Amino acid sequence: MEILKFDPSEQRDIAVDLGVVPEPLAEIECARVYQQNMPTAPPQIVDGILHQGCKMLLAGTSKSNKSWCLLEMAMCVASGANWWGRRCAMMPVVYINFELPRCAVGQRLGALWTARPELVEGLDRLHMWNLRGQNADLTLLRPKLEEKLDRHQFGLIIVDPAYKVLGNRDENANGEIADLMNELEALVQRTKAGLVIAHHFAKGDSTAKSAIDRMSGAGAWARDPDSLVVLTPHEEPQAFTVSTILRHLPMLDEFVLQWDFSLMRLAPRDGALD
Repeated sequence: MEILKFDPSEQRDIAVDLGVVPEPLAEIECARVYQQNMPTAPPQIVDGILHQGCKMLLAGTSKSNKSWCLLEMAMCVASGANWWGRRCAMMPVVYINFELPRCAVGQRLGALWTARPELVEGLDRLHMWNLRGQNADLTLLRPKLEEKLDRHQFGLIIVDPAYKVLGNRDENANGEIADLMNELEALVQRTKAGLVIAHHFAKGDSTAKSAIDRMSGAGAWARDPDSLVVLTPHEEPQAFTVSTILRHLPMLDEFVLQWDFSLMRLAPRDGALD
Protein backbone atom coordinates (compact mmCIF):
# COMPACT_ATOMS: atom_id res chain seq x y z
CA MET A 1 0.00 0.00 0.00
CA GLU A 2 1.36 3.40 -0.97
CA ILE A 3 1.91 5.76 1.94
CA LEU A 4 1.02 9.32 1.08
CA LYS A 5 3.18 11.98 2.68
CA PHE A 6 1.59 15.12 4.03
CA ASP A 7 2.82 18.32 2.44
CA PRO A 8 2.05 21.36 4.67
CA SER A 9 2.20 23.64 1.62
CA GLU A 10 -0.90 21.93 0.25
CA GLN A 11 -2.92 22.54 3.40
CA ARG A 12 -5.72 25.09 3.05
CA ASP A 13 -7.35 26.62 6.08
CA ILE A 14 -11.05 25.72 6.14
CA ALA A 15 -11.70 29.19 7.56
CA VAL A 16 -10.44 30.68 4.30
CA ASP A 17 -12.84 28.52 2.30
CA LEU A 18 -15.72 29.61 4.51
CA GLY A 19 -14.79 33.28 4.18
CA VAL A 20 -14.19 33.68 7.92
CA VAL A 21 -10.63 34.87 7.35
CA PRO A 22 -9.10 36.38 4.20
CA GLU A 23 -6.54 34.77 1.93
CA PRO A 24 -2.91 35.16 3.12
CA LEU A 25 -1.19 38.33 1.92
CA ALA A 26 1.19 38.17 -1.03
CA GLU A 27 4.91 38.28 -0.30
CA ILE A 28 6.88 41.55 -0.46
CA GLU A 29 8.92 41.59 -3.67
CA CYS A 30 12.27 43.19 -4.43
CA ALA A 31 12.03 45.60 -7.38
CA ARG A 32 15.07 44.04 -9.06
CA VAL A 33 13.52 40.58 -8.95
CA TYR A 34 10.23 42.06 -10.04
CA GLN A 35 11.92 43.77 -12.99
CA GLN A 36 13.63 40.55 -14.02
CA ASN A 37 10.32 38.66 -13.93
CA MET A 38 8.04 41.38 -15.22
CA PRO A 39 4.51 40.00 -15.47
CA THR A 40 2.81 40.27 -18.83
CA ALA A 41 -0.42 42.21 -19.20
CA PRO A 42 -3.58 40.09 -19.53
CA PRO A 43 -5.35 40.11 -22.88
CA GLN A 44 -7.60 43.04 -23.70
CA ILE A 45 -11.25 42.06 -23.97
CA VAL A 46 -12.19 45.33 -25.67
CA ASP A 47 -9.23 46.95 -27.37
CA GLY A 48 -8.12 50.07 -25.53
CA ILE A 49 -10.84 49.82 -22.86
CA LEU A 50 -10.84 46.63 -20.77
CA HIS A 51 -8.35 43.91 -19.80
CA GLN A 52 -9.36 40.43 -18.73
CA GLY A 53 -9.28 40.23 -14.93
CA CYS A 54 -10.28 43.90 -14.55
CA LYS A 55 -13.54 45.69 -13.77
CA MET A 56 -15.46 48.17 -15.91
CA LEU A 57 -18.45 50.33 -15.06
CA LEU A 58 -20.82 51.58 -17.77
CA ALA A 59 -22.73 54.59 -16.51
CA GLY A 60 -25.52 56.66 -18.02
CA THR A 61 -28.83 58.33 -17.36
CA SER A 62 -31.92 56.27 -16.71
CA LYS A 63 -33.28 54.75 -19.95
CA SER A 64 -30.07 55.59 -21.86
CA ASN A 65 -30.03 52.12 -23.44
CA LYS A 66 -27.30 50.79 -21.16
CA SER A 67 -28.67 47.24 -21.28
CA TRP A 68 -28.81 47.35 -25.08
CA CYS A 69 -25.17 48.50 -25.07
CA LEU A 70 -24.09 45.68 -22.76
CA LEU A 71 -26.01 43.02 -24.66
CA GLU A 72 -24.31 44.13 -27.86
CA MET A 73 -20.96 44.13 -26.04
CA ALA A 74 -21.58 40.55 -24.87
CA MET A 75 -22.45 39.46 -28.40
CA CYS A 76 -19.41 41.22 -29.87
CA VAL A 77 -17.00 39.56 -27.44
CA ALA A 78 -18.60 36.16 -28.02
CA SER A 79 -18.16 36.69 -31.78
CA GLY A 80 -14.82 38.49 -31.78
CA ALA A 81 -16.52 41.40 -33.57
CA ASN A 82 -16.10 45.16 -33.10
CA TRP A 83 -18.02 47.00 -30.37
CA TRP A 84 -18.34 50.73 -31.03
CA GLY A 85 -15.45 50.44 -33.47
CA ARG A 86 -13.16 48.72 -30.93
CA ARG A 87 -11.85 45.23 -31.63
CA CYS A 88 -12.99 42.56 -29.16
CA ALA A 89 -11.21 39.35 -28.23
CA MET A 90 -13.28 36.24 -28.91
CA MET A 91 -14.10 34.48 -25.65
CA PRO A 92 -17.03 32.94 -23.73
CA VAL A 93 -19.34 35.53 -22.11
CA VAL A 94 -22.14 35.36 -19.56
CA TYR A 95 -24.69 38.18 -19.31
CA ILE A 96 -26.31 38.13 -15.85
CA ASN A 97 -29.66 39.87 -16.11
CA PHE A 98 -31.28 40.99 -12.87
CA GLU A 99 -33.76 43.47 -14.34
CA LEU A 100 -35.47 42.47 -17.60
CA PRO A 101 -38.12 39.78 -18.06
CA ARG A 102 -36.72 36.71 -19.82
CA CYS A 103 -38.88 37.35 -22.88
CA ALA A 104 -37.60 40.93 -23.15
CA VAL A 105 -34.00 39.71 -23.24
CA GLY A 106 -34.94 37.31 -26.02
CA GLN A 107 -36.61 40.09 -28.02
CA ARG A 108 -33.55 42.31 -27.66
CA LEU A 109 -31.19 39.56 -28.72
CA GLY A 110 -33.34 38.96 -31.78
CA ALA A 111 -33.34 42.66 -32.68
CA LEU A 112 -29.55 42.84 -32.30
CA TRP A 113 -28.99 39.74 -34.44
CA THR A 114 -31.25 41.25 -37.09
CA ALA A 115 -29.25 44.50 -37.06
CA ARG A 116 -25.89 42.69 -36.93
CA PRO A 117 -26.30 39.18 -38.39
CA GLU A 118 -22.55 38.53 -38.16
CA LEU A 119 -22.93 38.29 -34.37
CA VAL A 120 -24.71 34.94 -34.79
CA GLU A 121 -21.18 33.52 -35.04
CA GLY A 122 -20.93 33.78 -31.26
CA LEU A 123 -24.01 31.75 -30.36
CA ASP A 124 -22.05 28.92 -28.72
CA ARG A 125 -19.91 31.32 -26.67
CA LEU A 126 -22.74 33.60 -25.48
CA HIS A 127 -24.56 32.61 -22.29
CA MET A 128 -27.59 34.26 -20.69
CA TRP A 129 -28.35 33.95 -16.98
CA ASN A 130 -31.76 35.45 -16.20
CA LEU A 131 -32.06 36.12 -12.45
CA ARG A 132 -34.83 38.72 -12.32
CA GLY A 133 -36.61 38.26 -9.00
CA GLN A 134 -33.58 36.61 -7.41
CA ASN A 135 -31.63 39.79 -6.74
CA ALA A 136 -30.11 39.96 -3.28
CA ASP A 137 -27.18 41.33 -1.32
CA LEU A 138 -24.12 40.33 -3.35
CA THR A 139 -22.41 39.11 -0.16
CA LEU A 140 -25.10 36.44 0.15
CA LEU A 141 -25.48 35.87 -3.58
CA ARG A 142 -21.79 35.55 -4.52
CA PRO A 143 -21.25 31.98 -3.26
CA LYS A 144 -24.22 30.83 -5.34
CA LEU A 145 -22.94 32.72 -8.38
CA GLU A 146 -19.48 31.23 -7.95
CA GLU A 147 -20.88 27.72 -7.64
CA LYS A 148 -22.47 28.05 -11.10
CA LEU A 149 -19.66 30.07 -12.69
CA ASP A 150 -17.03 27.55 -11.57
CA ARG A 151 -18.52 25.09 -14.06
CA HIS A 152 -17.52 27.34 -16.94
CA GLN A 153 -14.50 29.36 -18.01
CA PHE A 154 -15.92 32.74 -18.93
CA GLY A 155 -13.63 35.48 -20.15
CA LEU A 156 -16.23 38.18 -19.51
CA ILE A 157 -19.02 38.47 -16.91
CA ILE A 158 -21.61 41.24 -17.26
CA VAL A 159 -23.81 42.13 -14.26
CA ASP A 160 -26.80 44.31 -15.18
CA PRO A 161 -27.62 46.42 -13.22
CA ALA A 162 -25.55 47.08 -10.11
CA TYR A 163 -28.39 48.36 -7.90
CA LYS A 164 -30.05 44.94 -7.95
CA VAL A 165 -27.22 43.42 -5.90
CA LEU A 166 -26.87 46.24 -3.36
CA GLY A 167 -29.03 44.53 -0.75
CA ASN A 168 -29.44 46.98 2.14
CA ARG A 169 -26.33 48.96 1.22
CA ASP A 170 -26.72 52.71 0.81
CA GLU A 171 -25.44 53.70 -2.64
CA ASN A 172 -24.37 57.06 -1.17
CA ALA A 173 -22.16 55.54 1.55
CA ASN A 174 -18.53 55.15 0.47
CA GLY A 175 -17.80 52.36 2.91
CA GLU A 176 -20.78 50.32 1.82
CA ILE A 177 -20.08 50.75 -1.90
CA ALA A 178 -16.41 49.94 -1.31
CA ASP A 179 -17.63 46.73 0.33
CA LEU A 180 -19.76 45.97 -2.75
CA MET A 181 -16.76 46.57 -5.00
CA ASN A 182 -14.70 44.20 -2.84
CA GLU A 183 -17.33 41.52 -3.41
CA LEU A 184 -17.13 42.10 -7.17
CA GLU A 185 -13.33 41.98 -7.00
CA ALA A 186 -13.53 38.65 -5.18
CA LEU A 187 -15.69 37.37 -8.04
CA VAL A 188 -13.07 38.56 -10.54
CA GLN A 189 -10.24 36.92 -8.60
CA ARG A 190 -12.17 33.66 -8.41
CA THR A 191 -13.11 33.50 -12.10
CA LYS A 192 -10.14 35.40 -13.64
CA ALA A 193 -12.69 37.00 -15.98
CA GLY A 194 -13.27 40.61 -16.88
CA LEU A 195 -16.34 42.03 -15.16
CA VAL A 196 -18.66 44.80 -16.38
CA ILE A 197 -21.44 46.39 -14.34
CA ALA A 198 -24.06 49.00 -15.21
CA HIS A 199 -24.84 52.00 -13.01
CA HIS A 200 -27.01 55.09 -13.33
CA PHE A 201 -26.37 58.84 -13.15
CA ALA A 202 -27.45 61.10 -10.34
CA LYS A 203 -30.51 63.25 -10.98
CA GLY A 204 -30.04 66.70 -12.49
CA ASP A 205 -27.93 68.15 -15.27
CA SER A 206 -25.09 65.68 -15.78
CA THR A 207 -23.24 67.98 -18.19
CA ALA A 208 -22.53 70.40 -15.33
CA LYS A 209 -20.20 67.82 -13.73
CA SER A 210 -16.99 66.20 -14.88
CA ALA A 211 -17.48 62.71 -16.31
CA ILE A 212 -16.12 60.93 -13.22
CA ASP A 213 -18.64 62.71 -10.95
CA ARG A 214 -21.82 61.94 -12.93
CA MET A 215 -22.56 58.60 -11.27
CA SER A 216 -25.23 58.51 -8.61
CA GLY A 217 -24.09 57.92 -5.07
CA ALA A 218 -20.72 57.52 -3.39
CA GLY A 219 -17.40 58.33 -5.02
CA ALA A 220 -16.33 54.67 -4.71
CA TRP A 221 -18.53 53.88 -7.72
CA ALA A 222 -16.11 55.81 -9.90
CA ARG A 223 -12.86 55.27 -8.01
CA ASP A 224 -12.84 51.48 -7.83
CA PRO A 225 -13.33 50.23 -11.43
CA ASP A 226 -10.34 50.00 -13.74
CA SER A 227 -12.36 51.38 -16.64
CA LEU A 228 -15.22 53.86 -16.67
CA VAL A 229 -17.35 54.31 -19.78
CA VAL A 230 -19.72 57.25 -19.33
CA LEU A 231 -22.71 57.98 -21.59
CA THR A 232 -23.77 61.62 -21.33
CA PRO A 233 -26.78 62.98 -23.28
CA HIS A 234 -25.68 64.94 -26.34
CA GLU A 235 -27.32 68.20 -27.45
CA GLU A 236 -28.85 66.24 -30.34
CA PRO A 237 -31.76 63.93 -29.45
CA GLN A 238 -31.07 60.22 -29.07
CA ALA A 239 -27.32 60.85 -29.07
CA PHE A 240 -24.70 60.42 -26.33
CA THR A 241 -21.16 61.63 -25.78
CA VAL A 242 -18.93 58.80 -24.56
CA SER A 243 -16.14 59.61 -22.10
CA THR A 244 -13.65 57.01 -20.88
CA ILE A 245 -11.59 57.11 -17.69
CA LEU A 246 -9.01 54.33 -17.73
CA ARG A 247 -6.54 53.20 -15.07
CA HIS A 248 -4.26 50.95 -17.13
CA LEU A 249 -4.69 52.25 -20.67
CA PRO A 250 -4.28 55.59 -22.46
CA MET A 251 -7.35 57.81 -22.32
CA LEU A 252 -9.49 57.78 -25.46
CA ASP A 253 -10.79 60.89 -27.17
CA GLU A 254 -14.47 61.49 -26.55
CA PHE A 255 -16.78 60.22 -29.27
CA VAL A 256 -20.50 60.36 -30.00
CA LEU A 257 -22.99 57.54 -30.36
CA GLN A 258 -26.44 57.86 -31.91
CA TRP A 259 -29.28 55.54 -30.99
CA ASP A 260 -30.66 53.74 -34.02
CA PHE A 261 -32.88 50.96 -32.78
CA SER A 262 -31.47 48.52 -31.77
CA LEU A 263 -27.88 49.77 -31.89
CA MET A 264 -25.74 52.62 -30.64
CA ARG A 265 -23.94 53.64 -33.84
CA LEU A 266 -20.77 55.70 -34.04
CA ALA A 267 -21.52 59.24 -35.22
CA PRO A 268 -19.28 60.80 -37.87
CA ARG A 269 -16.18 62.49 -36.46
CA ASP A 270 -17.27 65.80 -37.99
CA GLY A 271 -20.14 65.82 -35.51
CA ALA A 272 -22.87 65.85 -38.16
CA LEU A 273 -25.66 63.65 -36.80
CA ASP A 274 -28.54 62.23 -38.78
